Amino acid sequence: MREYFEDVRPALGRSPESDDVWDFLRRPPVHPVLWLGRELLWRQVSELAYGSLPAWAHEMYGRRPLPSIAVTTGLRLIRTTSLAVLPAVRLAGFQSPHIKAAVDRLGPEAAPTRPSLLSGLTAS
Repeated sequence: MREYFEDVRPALGRSPESDDVWDFLRRPPVHPVLWLGRELLWRQVSELAYGSLPAWAHEMYGRRPLPSIAVTTGLRLIRTTSLAVLPAVRLAGFQSPHIKAAVDRLGPEAAPTRPSLLSGLTAS
């Protein structure tokens, strides 16, 4: 990620368009039935994503992130929950058509597994 941000940093900046993206990512248009979930869950996920950006990005966009301890704890919680829930979802036979298409395109070794996710965490 560090290399990616170093490559794209010169092209980034706050603008009316970036403010529109910020608003969209924090409050995407959803059916009214999903508003509560968006406000309670999705907004937290978007805050964690923003909080994981480098400090220079926070300065550039002019928005304060969550405290780093909250970002780290939140991301770990999402990872732990995902690692616990995804196998059960797969065992139940549910697979998103998007994930199935990606696995068909890339091959079964591309499917995320607990060992591959954990090895990716220790490699960084």
